[in-house]
Amino acid sequence: RREGRIPPPTSQAFIENLLGQLGFFSADASLGSIVHQRATFFAEIALYDAAFVSMERSVIAIASILNAMEGIDDSVLSRTQQDEFMRTASGRYGQTYQDVDYARNRLWYIYSMSAQCQADEPATPPSAQYCAAGGSSSGHVNKDAAAAWAAGQMDLEHSPVSVATSH
Repeated sequence: RREGRIPPPTSQAFIENLLGQLGFFSADASLGSIVHQRATFFAEIALYDAAFVSMERSVIAIASILNAMEGIDDSVLSRTQQDEFMRTASGRYGQTYQDVDYARNRLWYIYSMSAQCQADEPATPPSAQYCAAGGSSSGHVNKDAAAAWAAGQMDLEHSPVSVATSH
């Protein structure tokens, strides 16, 4: 029996903390709710991949929030605001861009393999948005993944964030 031991915070706890304390969505509660729900979804799918076992929960949370922001109309949430969130959140927990970017890529990959991916509405091809099989939030896309998608060898036509502003 382990008395007095407190378990470490979960990714969901970091998501709550980041979205609440950083106040990025204080002016638009419905947008904040959408990002929170989608970020929680991404954090939950991380449980299905052994690559996340040793990863810091704050990295998973930051990556989940950034993936949740992906696809939201620029007039509602600009790329500059997303970049500001990345800088602020990473600085707060001392995370590197490379760690967060790796986690984002891996989360998109896991999502692309999920049943949820098949149920979501179509999004743009990976050449135009973040690519689940190796894209980068810095703007470059894995050319092999884009070619496979274009040849019909890879189903990446769905995204959990493709309908963020249509509801």
